[in-house]
Amino acid sequence: MDKTATTPTSSGLRRRHWFQFSLRTLLIVMLVIGVSLGLLVNRARRQREATSAILKAGGSVLYDYQKIADASKPNGFNPKAAPPGPDWLRNLVGAESFQEVVNVSLRDQPITDEDLEELEKLPKLEGLDLTNTQVTSAGLVHLAGLTTLRSLGLWNTQVDDAGLQHIAHLHRLWQLNLDGTRVTDAGLMYLGGLTNLEEWLGLADTEVTDAGLEHLTGLTKLRNLNLRLTKVTEAGVQKLHRSLPKTHISYGP
Repeated sequence: MDKTATTPTSSGLRRRHWFQFSLRTLLIVMLVIGVSLGLLVNRARRQREATSAILKAGGSVLYDYQKIADASKPNGFNPKAAPPGPDWLRNLVGAESFQEVVNVSLRDQPITDEDLEELEKLPKLEGLDLTNTQVTSAGLVHLAGLTTLRSLGLWNTQVDDAGLQHIAHLHRLWQLNLDGTRVTDAGLMYLGGLTNLEEWLGLADTEVTDAGLEHLTGLTKLRNLNLRLTKVTEAGVQKLHRSLPKTHISYGP
């Protein structure tokens, strides 16, 4: 009895290879989507945790969709702006998946350095106000990774020279308020590289003297510098003004 061997046709082989290729591609696509969704869910969870902690501490947050699209008002917000995405989808996957926290205020709140650890979960933060809190230099280590910060308020905190090294590489800072801190001439060396400071640098009521002003000569974009209630003299201010002719410098009592 003859047995005839059968061999797959070329079209059959092509279909099988195509099926294997398509299945492999589908698995890769599903893997990429799964990883992306996992990252999105994790980011949203971390932001939700940080937001909850900030609100519990008496602070407030603002989101990216609330920003005013006006270059002349980089810190302008509309708290009544409508959030993005349809309500049903926001309710289904969580609002934090559609919005980024860009501004945090903990002004006048009884927070500690440890509380600032939550800020590490907000990588898109642009504005932070810690005015009139008990934050010290040790707490500023939690700001080191917030490279998108543009505005930082540390007025009347316990921050000293050591703390400024943690913000020395936040090169997008546009305004910085250190009024009423423990900063001295030694700390100003950490500010010299913040060449995008433009709107405001507050050093009032600190231990700064004429000797420290040399570190500020490279801040050529700066429009306003507050040196009131410091030990700087008129001669020191005039010398600095030669390097910063466009800067309005306030000094004296």
